[in-house]
Amino acid sequence: MNSGQHNSELWNLLEGLCEDRLGSEETVRLEEILSSDPAARNLYFSYINLHGSLHWDTAVANVNETELQSQPAASLPTEIQQPSRNRITSGKFRAISVVAGVLLLASLIQWWGNNSSSQLTNNATHSPTHSVAESTNPPASDTLINPNLSTEHAVDAVTERKKPHNLRTASTNPAQPKEQDKPGTSIASTGPSTSANNPQLSSLATVGFINSQIRQGWQAEGIYPSEQADDAEWLRRVSLDIVGHIPPVGEAEAFIKDRSPAKRAAVVERLLDDPDYVRNWTSVWTSLLIGRSENRDVNRPALQRFLREAFARNRPWNKVVYDLVSAEGASEENGATNFLLAHLNNEAVPATAITARLFLGIQVQCTQCHDHPFNDWKQNQFWEFNSFFNQTITQHDRVIDSQTGKPRTATELVSQSTGGPTYFENRNGLMKVAFPAFEGHRVDPGEDINRRQELATLMTGSDSSQVAQAIVNRMWAHFFGYGFTRSVDDMGPHNPPTHPELLEHLSQSFIASGYDLKQLMRWICQSEAYQLSSAFGESNEIDSPDIGNLPLFSRVYLKSMTAEQLYDSLAIATSPKQRGRASWADQGRTRDRWLQQFIFEYETEENDEATNFQGTISQALMMMNSDLIESALSQRGGTYLNELLREEMTETEKIEKLCLSALSRYPTKNEIAAVRKLLRERAAQLRNQPATARTLAMQEGLQDVFWAYLNSNEFLLVH
Repeated sequence: MNSGQHNSELWNLLEGLCEDRLGSEETVRLEEILSSDPAARNLYFSYINLHGSLHWDTAVANVNETELQSQPAASLPTEIQQPSRNRITSGKFRAISVVAGVLLLASLIQWWGNNSSSQLTNNATHSPTHSVAESTNPPASDTLINPNLSTEHAVDAVTERKKPHNLRTASTNPAQPKEQDKPGTSIASTGPSTSANNPQLSSLATVGFINSQIRQGWQAEGIYPSEQADDAEWLRRVSLDIVGHIPPVGEAEAFIKDRSPAKRAAVVERLLDDPDYVRNWTSVWTSLLIGRSENRDVNRPALQRFLREAFARNRPWNKVVYDLVSAEGASEENGATNFLLAHLNNEAVPATAITARLFLGIQVQCTQCHDHPFNDWKQNQFWEFNSFFNQTITQHDRVIDSQTGKPRTATELVSQSTGGPTYFENRNGLMKVAFPAFEGHRVDPGEDINRRQELATLMTGSDSSQVAQAIVNRMWAHFFGYGFTRSVDDMGPHNPPTHPELLEHLSQSFIASGYDLKQLMRWICQSEAYQLSSAFGESNEIDSPDIGNLPLFSRVYLKSMTAEQLYDSLAIATSPKQRGRASWADQGRTRDRWLQQFIFEYETEENDEATNFQGTISQALMMMNSDLIESALSQRGGTYLNELLREEMTETEKIEKLCLSALSRYPTKNEIAAVRKLLRERAAQLRNQPATARTLAMQEGLQDVFWAYLNSNEFLLVH
């Protein structure tokens, strides 16, 4: 079936699903398409998102709450027939369908465009562009990493390339895990239960388990992994992943020259203790929790203070989640309240959806309208989950500012003393009742029960591993570009993980570590897979998740820098001393102003936000012509370029420093030869001019070289 027919069939099935007219055979067909095609699955969620928003705006029930609440809760009927006035009229629904069709067509065009561009990027940038071996200091191996990965642990050779298939077929059936891997049983041989007695031994065992599971995937597919990344590539990657920016030029140069066999492990520890670790992860989770856009009910600095304290102290992740879900009080005093303050609109539907996505790794937003066709969530479960938030309101008070003495508005998150159910309308127009419940645990709906505190306890309790699995999957995707599921916040039976035993084991190890985020990062960064190069060859070219194949992690996948990483990396490359002098607040405000040009919002009830930072032509033009680049390339005092131009160095040494500053590596011999040739040609054109003119031309030539490095794909990509 060609792509046009495939898309047409998917469109018809989605319309049938939302109109509640799919038969059993059509439901099976829809499941087949979504199970086999990640792109179709993404379109499905986009369509359901759109449908949910339109349904909410045009067909939400108009229930007489006074009449319903006047009855005792126990006497309320399970279903209340709604009159026809609450149904969408056929004419209006046809109009909505037209709008939905236009928007979905736009999504299809964007999807095909992104797919094509990603393949072009894959072909254009996956070949290695440099080699530290060409410098005087070849890379040294780490004792935690096998230096002969591609030979000592190579998989069995195959004479015929196999087609990629789900890794679950090559491992133990996840429905029947090995006894030692079941939650709650002893797995001393592989790590989690030994952490309290010998954390170092446990860590080595966990890394060993990661390596063995990933190798099994390679062997099942008959592929060889890429070579180990050289020191320059690895250092740049791990710096961007942990502290959110490229390494300063001095650190890059020192690391490449370092001959210590344990230097990679030492770098991971140093980065985890770096103040920019706290800055980076505060930035990451601020964006995840409340987005980048401004919201008048949200005190962003207060939330950032809460997150900074959490990451600086390395607080257990389950306790951080508990605080965010159960928080109450003034937004400026309790920073954790700002998460829910950002999402309590539309009957707390956004709060319900984002809490499930971020902390449980599941997408439930489509079940507000109907049962999910493929995972375990039903419509009543969505509203049972939503019921935990229906006591919570945003309260605004006029207060006198203690510093200025002027009146201002204070925002507070308040849990009211109200009880009773939540009401929702099913696809047949019937009103139903939902009481607070989570994973089979029902909570007393009485008015003296704080439901969010009960929910936070259930989510982060010792008998629930969903929070652990969600953060493990998200962290793996952060470091590798892809998680064990596509996407990371869509886990469930309909979207099983590529490496189920590894996900389960890492989750149990993470719980045993005390929900230690830094320990989880150590395990990932010390794994063999994370040491690999992003370059690939014929032996593993089928490992291409960007074209729909399942990730095998036989190489490191290319990622685009986030806007925050780009800003901070430009600051490190061009003005490292000035960046260190600015306060946290000043740097944050400057960066936030710059980021606003990339942000736009979708008008959906899930408060979706997106950035236009995907390696587009407009972004490239912005980079080449922005004030940020102009300032960075200035020869005035305070910039790295200015300091370098005044140094007593040879031409070659200056070229090397510029390359190290921007790309964290030494230039190749060919690069040096090409740059020197250009500089000589420019100088030759001015041979009859005064010496000052020739010196200026040389400086401008080096400025152009720096500009080219900073605007290269190699700078913009994490590889």
